[in-house]
Amino acid sequence: GGGSGSGLEMWVANLGDCAAVVCRDGKAFAVSNSHKPDRPDEKQRILDAGGWITEEKELFMGQLHRMDLQDPDIANVVEDVVQWVTISRVCGELAVSRSLGDPDFKDMASQPECPFFAFPDGHDRTFSSDLLLATPEVQHVKIEEGDEFLVLASDGLWDVLNLEQVVQTVKKFMGAAGKGTGSAFASADDGPGEAQDMTCDDIAKELCRLALRLGSADNITVILVFFHW
Repeated sequence: GGGSGSGLEMWVANLGDCAAVVCRDGKAFAVSNSHKPDRPDEKQRILDAGGWITEEKELFMGQLHRMDLQDPDIANVVEDVVQWVTISRVCGELAVSRSLGDPDFKDMASQPECPFFAFPDGHDRTFSSDLLLATPEVQHVKIEEGDEFLVLASDGLWDVLNLEQVVQTVKKFMGAAGKGTGSAFASADDGPGEAQDMTCDDIAKELCRLALRLGSADNITVILVFFHW
């Protein structure tokens, strides 16, 4: 939306484990906070409702056989991707604390008893309120002149790349040609010494391809927005 006197303003609504990041002064600036069961405020809300959080260790291998290990850029980050991670789940089931779907975890207080959970010993098998919410969190962000672009993506991207890595990857595609689209960005489909004009969609697709080459096994959706001054 349009701001008054100080440039653009942006409202970011997030629900679940998608995330958004702005490139501010060349660095990653998070403009969302994912809804994970181990987030302190979300965890306490679930516990207060009568739910519980389980933790499991998993060696995140992704799709190792799909990793392009001949590519030095991929080989250099394999150790960051293939590692033990702790996954928190709501009642041992869901790895998010808010979602649009999952009706079995909503309207909990109206149900006299929920028989399908593996309840811990001593639980009365009832809940005082919903374990999952369908309410987004909204952040208001003033866009500054040092802000170059915004990346919104699903967890398939963030499983294999962190916020800073995504921002620097976009900047790498942007090259030295300046901000915006229509400049000569290097594409993975180009041959040596070749370049092509890349749109926001082109760069977003390159991020998706990179996530696949890094072995991401989850859904990957990426939207890229450039700010023009």
